[in-house]
Amino acid sequence: MGVGRSIMVVVWHLLSDPRPAFIDLGADYYDNHVRQLEALRLSPVLNDPFPAPPGAFGLPSHLPFSD
Repeated sequence: MGVGRSIMVVVWHLLSDPRPAFIDLGADYYDNHVRQLEALRLSPVLNDPFPAPPGAFGLPSHLPFSD
């Protein structure tokens, strides 16, 4: 019963707030963080956790791609 009430309180607060809860940070939001790390002479490694397999999306698998 306590968990259900907690969920209902959260839902009530989300629905009763007239201000928008989502703020789009923009496509280049993380680029600023990368520049800050590079200014500290750190090299951030950005890896795709779910890389597409070769030949995905109808592209030939022999094309060299670089990120």
